[in-house]
Amino acid sequence: MIESYRPSLEEIEGKVPWSAAEERLLEACGTGEFAWFGNERPTEGRDENTIRAGLIRHILLGGCDKVQVHAKGVQIQGGWVTDVLDLQACESSLDLFLKDCHICERPNLRDARLGSVTLPGSEVPGLDAHRLKVTRDVLLSAKFKSKGTVNLISAEIGGALSCSDGTFDGAGGEALNCDAMTVGADVFLRGGFTATGQVDLTGASIKGQLDCSNGSFDAEEYIALNCDAMVVGADVFLSDGFTAAGQVNLAGHVSRGSLIVVMASLIDRTISRWHVMR
Repeated sequence: MIESYRPSLEEIEGKVPWSAAEERLLEACGTGEFAWFGNERPTEGRDENTIRAGLIRHILLGGCDKVQVHAKGVQIQGGWVTDVLDLQACESSLDLFLKDCHICERPNLRDARLGSVTLPGSEVPGLDAHRLKVTRDVLLSAKFKSKGTVNLISAEIGGALSCSDGTFDGAGGEALNCDAMTVGADVFLRGGFTATGQVDLTGASIKGQLDCSNGSFDAEEYIALNCDAMVVGADVFLSDGFTAAGQVNLAGHVSRGSLIVVMASLIDRTISRWHVMR
């Protein structure tokens, strides 16, 4: 295996001294503590909350002699993350946990191998996680917000994918693309989940359930929820306030579950064929 290049701390710092937030992160990463900068997602960057993405990458890849990293990985709350978090083709067993953070540039997680990706309440201008592999969960939930496509094409997720109470705006493109994704547990697009633009689960393999209860899917005249050739190991829930503006394509298979549509609003009244395997 070719080891990913890691700039030194001196290279990352450059001519701009560490911010107060970065100093705090460097202290916290060795003890397993949260680097906490506030309980709400920030609206502007200040010395007290600004962190360069390069420093997060450095820590996630194991740090160096000067930066000892705890097994809990990167844990930040309320940060303002600048530059591109570029983890393309990087490998780490650690977890990336960014809660209530504003991430200025679209993260690049293409072909990365990580422990987990947890971004509850954070805001991103889209996310490129094509062929991402995680051992545990991917959580884009709890007021997570994306203005731009979230790409999980061919991602391999060992645990669950939760987008519950997240807002996904494709900004004219797809909101969430999970084409050929594999998930070892459940997929949650529920509890206030909102998508503007197509949600594509074409060819996805989900070992647990697909729960879209109280989710809102809006793709106007296009396919709002595309599950063509999807395989699900348990039940599929389109219920309890599920809303779709656009076609719902469920030309897929459930191996051991049922399709549950109760108290749902289907604006174009179209659900394509559904096959249940017993």
